[in-house]
Amino acid sequence: MKKRVLVEMFSGRSARIQWSKFGKMKKKILMGILSAALLVAAVCLFCACGASGNSKKSPLAADENLLMSGAKQSEYVSTERVSVLANENGPVRSDVYSITFLDSLADAPEDAWDVSDAGDGRVLAWFEDSEEKWMYDLYIAGENGVNANPDSSELFLGYTNLKEINFNGCFYTDQVTDMYRMFATCLSLEELDVSSFDTKNVQDMWGMFEICESLKELDLSSFDTSCVEDMASMFCDCASLEKVNLDSFDTSSVTKMYFMFSDCSSLKSLDVGGFDTSSVTDMSDMFSGCSSLKSLDVGSFDTSSVTDMSYMFADCTSLKSLNISNFDLTGADTTGMFDGTDLEEHLNQVWTAGRIAVVAVITLVAMGIVVYLIALRKKKAAGNKLKG
Repeated sequence: MKKRVLVEMFSGRSARIQWSKFGKMKKKILMGILSAALLVAAVCLFCACGASGNSKKSPLAADENLLMSGAKQSEYVSTERVSVLANENGPVRSDVYSITFLDSLADAPEDAWDVSDAGDGRVLAWFEDSEEKWMYDLYIAGENGVNANPDSSELFLGYTNLKEINFNGCFYTDQVTDMYRMFATCLSLEELDVSSFDTKNVQDMWGMFEICESLKELDLSSFDTSCVEDMASMFCDCASLEKVNLDSFDTSSVTKMYFMFSDCSSLKSLDVGGFDTSSVTDMSDMFSGCSSLKSLDVGSFDTSSVTDMSYMFADCTSLKSLNISNFDLTGADTTGMFDGTDLEEHLNQVWTAGRIAVVAVITLVAMGIVVYLIALRKKKAAGNKLKG
């Protein structure tokens, strides 16, 4: 009798398959497995390539291809001249139409200048004439990419006519601790892709996008803000901003949020429901001038550490209701908190609720004392009777 193979099926029943048939099937099965393996390998390779193309971690050593610091650049900025990367003779920042980062020095012209922090010529910058009349395109390059300086404060400040920044996956921010006013006053910038930014070490984001008045949308869902302590004025005066994604924001270390969204007059909705505000001390003007906001959920805000809430919701003229019943206003400055709105009643409700709570606590304590005294008196009287 020919050999047979017993195969257990998922149904729990058994089926007998002749060995001769199994031999033919074996080839098909092996071909199927091989095809599946090749497909999986191709998918993995594709994902790996995609990940490396959008990699946040620098392939460079910490001190390799390091761009000059914000402080060093600031030495070449004055009221008379806002120099580009310490270039004292070329076009100024308002003359720049685009900025592009490259991972090769192959195209660097002879007039490229050194913009490395070490002054070793490993990071170069140069201008090319832009298609936009009287404007220039700025290129910044290093072999295998450019490491952002830990001090990247005001890096793109004052590029008032800048239309685009192309990071090309070769501008690495994993060492950055300071992004103070990094993109401030980029007045003409309408789009900005910072999805490749690694912000896990950043502590200061004060005014990071301040007065980027043409930006309409910002996706910061990839930001790690667990170390950030200062978010004051972060989006202040972003008058055209309609949508901002803050889903990943960890604000547990933040102490300052004053003017954070002030005068974002085009924002119609804003999700701050996940904010941990337990460490925040200053929320003054946080949402002031958000005249298009129709709803705002601050029900989860912990304001126990806040000392200044002045003008927090001032001129939020589209807000018709706001639940702040959970707010602890003890000792906080609430001057003008709802100026220019119809929300003053909410502050009164909180104060009224607070007074009622205080009165209730005092009443309960007083009642407890009275009950205790009565019980003590009865006990004393009972003791006297026993003695008698």
